[in-house]
Parts: sequence; structure tokens; C-alpha cells
Amino acid sequence: MAFSLGPRSIASLSSQCHASLETLCEKLLEPEPETPGDSSEDAAPQALSALGRLNLWQDEVECRDGSLDHALRKASHLSERVSELLEDLNTSIGYGLLHL
Repeated sequence: MAFSLGPRSIASLSSQCHASLETLCEKLLEPEPETPGDSSEDAAPQALSALGRLNLWQDEVECRDGSLDHALRKASHLSERVSELLEDLNTSIGYGLLHL
């Protein structure tokens, strides 16, 4: 789990993941000279697919406008778990960006 200075909304964490994943997709789609064993050809479709799934999830649970935060306000354990998962996702995306 990533270190956090305090509770952050699911909406803001979700937006951060979306922005990071969009950046990753853009970088993977940039043309670069091919190197032996380059796996970016495989990574770009996977990242785009992940971005699509994140978009669907955000729309389905209406997290962009804070509806999920509001719905989970009395279930702090669920809210904390969703936040942890989004923080972990953003950390993983960040690792991917570092290794490009």
C-alpha cells in the first residue's frame, strides 16, 4: 500500500489513475526505434484496454462526480479498500512510466 498523508476521495484517486494511465498510453504509442526484445508493441494494446476498463468502471460506479464517495460514506472499510486499490493501481502505472 502506498503511503498517504490523509484520506483522499475515491473521485480524486480515480482521476489520478486515469491521468496516469492516459500518459502511459501516450508514451507507449510514441514511435521509437525498435530494439530486440521490445515488448512495447504488446504493452500499448494492454494499456489501452486497461484505460477502457477504467473508463467503464468510473462510469458504472459514478465515481468521477463523487457519487461513490457519498455512497460509501457509512462503510469506511469499503471506502478505504477502494482507495487502497486505486493507490496501488496508480503506483503500478507509475512504475510502468519509469521503465519506458
